[in-house]
Amino acid sequence: MKFVKSPHTSLYSRLNGNTPAFSKKYALYRHASSLPQPPLHPHTLSIAPMMDYTNKHQRTLMRLITQRAVLYTEMVVCNTLLHRKNRMRSLEADFSVEHPLVMQLGGSDPAAMHDATRIAMDFGYQEFNINVGCPSDKVSGAGAFGAVLMKSPRLVCDLALATAEALGKFVVKP
Repeated sequence: MKFVKSPHTSLYSRLNGNTPAFSKKYALYRHASSLPQPPLHPHTLSIAPMMDYTNKHQRTLMRLITQRAVLYTEMVVCNTLLHRKNRMRSLEADFSVEHPLVMQLGGSDPAAMHDATRIAMDFGYQEFNINVGCPSDKVSGAGAFGAVLMKSPRLVCDLALATAEALGKFVVKP
C-alpha cells in the first residue's frame, strides 16, 4: 500500500490506521511481538496492602483473579504481634492459596521489628515489607511509622537491618 502525503487525511483514515506514521509504528509492533518474550518475573504485579481491606478474604479473591501477583497482608503493627494474646488474627493466612504472600510490618523500634519478624517467620511468612509510605494519620502521627519514617533514613536502615538479621540473611555486628 502506498501512502500519499496529504494535508486532508480523513479522520476515518486516521482512526483506522491508514496513515504512514501508524503503519511504521504498527510494523515495529508486529516485529517486536514476533520476537520471543522473556518470561515475566514472578513479582511483576503486586497487590498493595490497604488498611481495613487487605484481609484473608480479599487476598483469596485477588488470587482467584491472578496467580501471578504478589499479595500483601494488611499492615501489622510490630507491638500488636508482640503483645496481643491472640496473634492468629494478625497472622491469619492460607499459604496454600495466597502464596506468594508478603507481610507488611509497621513499627519504629528495631528490636520490636526483629522480634515481630521472628514471630511471623515461625508462623510461615517468608517475605516482609516495612511500612515506610503510609500517609494515614493513624500510622504516621500516633504510631511514628509509615510515611513519617522518610524523615529518618537512619532509623529505616536500622529497621531493615533488624528485619534482615531476623530472617538470617546476614548478621549485624556492632
